[in-house]
Amino acid sequence: MKTTKTYSEAIRLKYISDKKSDKLRGEIYRLTPANIRKLFLNLINNELSEADKIIMKNNFDARNYDSIRKEINSYDIDKFKPICKFLKKENESMSSHELLELTAILVDFSPRPYSHYRNEDINLSSKNIQKKEPNETIEDLEEKQENKSDNAIIFLPDDTSNRKTSKKEENEKGNSKDGSVIINNYQRIIIYIKNNTIKLILSTLLIASIFVIISINQKRWMVWQNDHYIEVKFDIEKYDLNQLKLYKKERILNFKKITPDCSTDFFKSDGTENLWYGKNIDGKLEYFTDLGLHPETGTTLKKITNHMIKKYICDTY
Repeated sequence: MKTTKTYSEAIRLKYISDKKSDKLRGEIYRLTPANIRKLFLNLINNELSEADKIIMKNNFDARNYDSIRKEINSYDIDKFKPICKFLKKENESMSSHELLELTAILVDFSPRPYSHYRNEDINLSSKNIQKKEPNETIEDLEEKQENKSDNAIIFLPDDTSNRKTSKKEENEKGNSKDGSVIINNYQRIIIYIKNNTIKLILSTLLIASIFVIISINQKRWMVWQNDHYIEVKFDIEKYDLNQLKLYKKERILNFKKITPDCSTDFFKSDGTENLWYGKNIDGKLEYFTDLGLHPETGTTLKKITNHMIKKYICDTY
């Protein structure tokens, strides 16, 4: 049965297999967060599926796919560390499903995303159909049939009147001696599919629709409310689609709008920024506690600087 666990294991096996056979994309042959960002920047120049574009847009908080390069460049590469640990087997599982889908894109795993992997059709390939080769005897075919599974189909010549049938064949034919065709399990499946194509298509569409609805309801969502994000249920009657964003714990906990003053810690102890700013739809400056997009305008927030602090927040700084 296909699950998220088998999906993640298959993705990691793809990475390990490609690395052994020297098929890895060059940027991640040496697996580091910086190289992962470099690969994603190169991938946006390639032909990606719509599903890949949506996954990347949501993960990098891009307002639209055309602006994603800017978001990847400003993305905190430390957030790629779980991908490195997962592929190196330092972690057994991925910390979030969104990162797992990013990893699938990274190693070019197929089929992806998980919904495609889970619903992949059973491939009733004609590879199991074997025809009689020229100059091949009945005995040769029988020997091949013994080495194949019960579901393999072997076409025998029509003239079998001079050959003795075994007890097993007589039982399968209903003890018939007129050379009637044996229909095994594999052939029954083929016949059933041909006779019920429309029913099977409709059933597949129904199941897929149910899966999409369940998937949407199972996902967690959030919206911006005044000065912080809150978790909400998916409700397009209550919220616009532009307002609904995939739930991210770090956004809920760390991303707030504040009104800074001279007592605000503008920088961390190591000198890195502790405040970001951007203009709202009215053109007024607003300040936030983490890097990201402005919740109203979707533009990338800028790092605070000494100049901005003295000019707009604290002239005695």
